[in-house]
Amino acid sequence: DLLESIYKKQGTITIIQIGAHKGNTPNDPIHQFVIKHCNAVNHPTDNGIFILLIEPVKHIFNQLLNNHKNRSGVFLENVAIAETSGQKDFYRLKEEINFFIF
Repeated sequence: DLLESIYKKQGTITIIQIGAHKGNTPNDPIHQFVIKHCNAVNHPTDNGIFILLIEPVKHIFNQLLNNHKNRSGVFLENVAIAETSGQKDFYRLKEEINFFIF
């Protein structure tokens, strides 16, 4: 509701989501907004939306890429964010672990 309100009031919106995961989980705070407003078929030109989704884990990023291909105004980056540049240790759960099994 907050994203809708901002977008309707300003006619433009910028969203940066760090740790975007695969982009379509039940608790993703921007998923419905993206689905509603970022369809390249419905919005082939600039729609006033800029969304940057950042996911550092490669296999999850690949799912994110698949879930958001051809979306107008959505940009994806497979990077990690740190206080300084360079290589860092990165810890994550095993690929087989899935918290979204109900």
